[in-house]
Amino acid sequence: MQLIRQGRNLGVLAILAAMSILAFSGEATVHAGSQHAPILITSDSGFTSDNGVVGGRGASDDPYLISGWDIGPGNWGNLPAWDYGIMIANTTAYFTISDVTVFCNCNNGIVLSQIENGVVQDSQVSVPGVGVKVDTSDNFQITGNSIASGDSKVISLTNSESFDVSYNRLQGGEDAVVGSSVSDASIVGNSGGAEGGIVLDNVSGLLISQNNLSGHVSIAVLSCGNVTIDNNTASAFDEGIAVSDCSNVLVSNNNASNMPYGNGISLGESSSIEVTSNNLSKDTNGIVLGYYATGNNVTNNAITNNQCGIAIDPTALGQNYIANNAFQGNVNDTCDPDFSSATTSGTSDSSVNPSTLKPHQPILIDGLGGFTASNGVTAGDGTSGNPFIIQRWSIDASGANGIEIRNLPNAWSTPVFFVVRNVFIHSESNSSADIVIDSVQGSQEACFECRNNIFNGVIANSTLVDNAEGIVISSSANIEVSGLSIKNTNIAIDCTNYSQFLQIRTNIISDSRYGVYMRCIINDIFYNTIRDTDYGIMLVNSGSIDAEHNSISTPRGFTLQGTGNVVMASNQISGGAGFTTQLFQYGIDMTVPQDVSVEDNLITNTGPTQGQNGPAGVKVEGCGVDPVTGQPSSCNTVIVGNTISVGNATGVALFPSSGVEVFHNNFMNNMIQAFDQSGLNTWDNGYPSGGNFWCDYTAVDNCSGPQQNICPSPDGIGDTPYVFNYNQDNYPLTKPY
Repeated sequence: MQLIRQGRNLGVLAILAAMSILAFSGEATVHAGSQHAPILITSDSGFTSDNGVVGGRGASDDPYLISGWDIGPGNWGNLPAWDYGIMIANTTAYFTISDVTVFCNCNNGIVLSQIENGVVQDSQVSVPGVGVKVDTSDNFQITGNSIASGDSKVISLTNSESFDVSYNRLQGGEDAVVGSSVSDASIVGNSGGAEGGIVLDNVSGLLISQNNLSGHVSIAVLSCGNVTIDNNTASAFDEGIAVSDCSNVLVSNNNASNMPYGNGISLGESSSIEVTSNNLSKDTNGIVLGYYATGNNVTNNAITNNQCGIAIDPTALGQNYIANNAFQGNVNDTCDPDFSSATTSGTSDSSVNPSTLKPHQPILIDGLGGFTASNGVTAGDGTSGNPFIIQRWSIDASGANGIEIRNLPNAWSTPVFFVVRNVFIHSESNSSADIVIDSVQGSQEACFECRNNIFNGVIANSTLVDNAEGIVISSSANIEVSGLSIKNTNIAIDCTNYSQFLQIRTNIISDSRYGVYMRCIINDIFYNTIRDTDYGIMLVNSGSIDAEHNSISTPRGFTLQGTGNVVMASNQISGGAGFTTQLFQYGIDMTVPQDVSVEDNLITNTGPTQGQNGPAGVKVEGCGVDPVTGQPSSCNTVIVGNTISVGNATGVALFPSSGVEVFHNNFMNNMIQAFDQSGLNTWDNGYPSGGNFWCDYTAVDNCSGPQQNICPSPDGIGDTPYVFNYNQDNYPLTKPY
């Protein structure tokens, strides 16, 4: 397999490296720590001393230098929010930001938008929003910085190429490095941790090397080609390295170990992947060859002390070359993902240790005293360091729930911990649930989004098929559901009675009516794959839900009814046939939403639509009524940073509503781009931030300024508004966001 570093990329990085050295040779100097207001540069002519430039002339051998500034008061506090600390847009001149501190209540610390030839180095950024945000840019470098985000992405990269992100210290936030539609770049030597590590989709020509980023998922690449993932330390809770819908990827010399509830390296719907010379130890599964992972090579890996060395989905059996791996100390060296039997098909390793699951009657644990050997407990004493283990059973749930754990009392003083893993639960009656967790209380000190959280209950790495419901969680808290394969159910994952503090991650759900059905609060739904269901994720009267990085291919993606305080971000939502419904209806449908953020999603459809229901990429219907005044209230909802291409449907449809903000989206090839029945919503973010990109916008960009009357001075914003049904975008973008 070829390494990815293209000649053009090496040349770019050489120039950037020279810029980072030359940046220190400017004659003008500023004492470190000098205060400066937020910096906004919207064209090459904006590189002035008033805008913080202390040297340089904008050439490759003498870049403009912005250095030595403190931007912000040094705390977040309750100060008014700024949109950015530094924003540079629509430039081609060479520049370097160096030795700058951005510490403010900012939505974005440093923003690079539609730039070429920039370096951000040796700076400190600490903001509640995105640390460094780059879009539609190329030939740039982010290196040697310390960047922290409160509750957003640390580094965000979209629609960009020919760049280097290296040797940064990254901390906090949703993901350390998140990227979409990026190419010909390197992400090397970064360290730290966030909820997720490096998460990339729609990428090509990347080198990911020498990173050490902890989180629930260390490295995840989706929809990719020609990527090298080499010599990383993948320290994670759920997934070390996950590769999905990719081809021509080299995964080599990585250490993906110590994930007792997760997988070291997993491949799904991918081919031509070379997995070689990795160290995989003390994981649930060392390597997973998942759904339709075919034509891959798995060779010369050290696979030790895992529950399963290599787990192989039935769709991948006999379809991969597996040879010369060193197995030692695994419970099973190879096995099916449902762990019903060990497999050797398609392998040439001689150290296979065949084993089968043992049959067990349905298990009912009612109270703490129910954790006994006769109830399937195979190990543990119920403490956080030694939880009760229920594993390696095959259970027929035709006459009763497969495993039911209930009535664990308030656990604040003496918490109980248990793990259900590696079980296969099936049914002939389709009338029960495979797993039920009812009235199981979590620890008082639980911080379910903290990297060091220990869940009171973990349901992991099992297969649940052919029943009325896959897993039901009722009146419970601090539970993780991860790595399940759930098929042929009415509801795959059902959360009810306001259960809270749940993590639902890395599950594969198919051939069901509902994928995830929630009537719960304060939960995360991350990295799940849902296909061939009538409804992807449904949230009913729920709140404080964070749903990110899910892949959903259904007629109805997200459905929100009377739900508030929700984030739906970085999901891939595509129209697809459902369990009983075939025609696309919507990507995201929100009825009476409150405080909802729809951001950075890819929403597509190429198939037929159900015309009588007004099919749309994103749909909003009503905002509720103020309980005090009785008047219609604001939705307080944002739709930002999405790409929407739904064919014979409407891109975004807002029925009677107000307080919806729609900006920085890409509207591509929709039959009707947008509709706003009330006309009371906002379709841009003001100047110079701008509005949306509309693929059918034909006006020119010759001027700039809030009134677009400074000419000639193009700024990446069209000179006239984009007008559609009952509203308009005052600052339409001339390039995709």
